[in-house]
Amino acid sequence: MHAPSEQSLALTLTSPDGWQVRGARIEGRDMFMGVIPVRFDTQGRATVMYGSCSSDYMVWRLWVTLENAEGEERIRFFDWRADGSPQ
Repeated sequence: MHAPSEQSLALTLTSPDGWQVRGARIEGRDMFMGVIPVRFDTQGRATVMYGSCSSDYMVWRLWVTLENAEGEERIRFFDWRADGSPQ
């Protein structure tokens, strides 16, 4: 996976039937780099951009909150290394 800093990053999310995205954001996993809101469309696609870091090892985390028809919530996260391979 190649996820370069300061360039558009296309995300695609597939959720189980009956579950919808209620919120999503990107944050630094190990250091605070701000909060980047992510808005998935009805097909589960989003485009985001995150900044670069002076650290040689910056890991970003995508937090996704899902909800089903009964109001049950699940939170999932996905990590990847900036400008490198997934974690």
